[in-house]
Amino acid sequence: MKNRKYFLALTLSLLSFVLMFSCTKRSDKDEDEKPQTQENVNSNTEIANSENPNSETPQSENPAAEDSNGTAAGDDSKGGSSTSPKIDETVANSEAAKELALDKVHNATNVIASSVSSEGGKCGLDGFTGNFSYASINEEDYNNGLMAGAYLKVTGPKGTIGVVVTNIIGGEKGTLGLSQDDLNKIYDATEGGKVTWKVAALPTEEPVSFKYGEGSSEGYFKIQVRNHRYPIAKLEVKRNGKYIELPRQDYNYFVKEGGLGAGPYTIRLTDVFGHVIEETIPLETDPNKIVTGKNNFPN
Repeated sequence: MKNRKYFLALTLSLLSFVLMFSCTKRSDKDEDEKPQTQENVNSNTEIANSENPNSETPQSENPAAEDSNGTAAGDDSKGGSSTSPKIDETVANSEAAKELALDKVHNATNVIASSVSSEGGKCGLDGFTGNFSYASINEEDYNNGLMAGAYLKVTGPKGTIGVVVTNIIGGEKGTLGLSQDDLNKIYDATEGGKVTWKVAALPTEEPVSFKYGEGSSEGYFKIQVRNHRYPIAKLEVKRNGKYIELPRQDYNYFVKEGGLGAGPYTIRLTDVFGHVIEETIPLETDPNKIVTGKNNFPN
């Protein structure tokens, strides 16, 4: 009996020791697994976020975000444009934009054969280079310089030509002046027929350029825009953190009496359809030198 009690006590002691040891190991194992489990969760979350385009991630700066004037931001590369160009909605919805819409056809009420070039015209585009034909347009359609440098597709019974507006011509609204050679390409006086025109994109892959007018200095700002794909609706210059619009003269220059200081200048251009590009250029006092930008309006 005494041996039996001793054996039973020993068995119970051994069982207690085994249970204690088992619990201790389990506790240690749980503690070891906690960090690993959390690490796996974090790792899986990162993988899910990288693979799932709909997962929420911190927002980076949006290239199409609006600037202080409510203009959607974008970035135009040299000779081209981004997929999200800046748009000035006020200009885009204006009467001028509707009047010159790319799909709107205008009747040429009178087409005159005349001497047309880039030299000596109302638009002041002397020295403007490019493999272009040129045209003159009546003063009403010229619209105080809005159509200066505009590219038109002119269509007649015999075909279509592209021309850059470099001058004005007398006559009623709808009157165009073309060189005799260009007129012969689209029209035959003995056969007659209808002639129309519409605004199109200037066929260039180069950026816009600028020409300072005679007398430009820190105290007198006079500048012209060239090689723009579409007619220029307005030109603004940043001053003290804000853009100011410069008045356009009918001879195709934008002028700021009193000047804008030494430069460089940040210039914002808006075409007639509301597309916006920005350029930063230095002051150039030599009127014979052309300053080249980096951007152009989208096709």
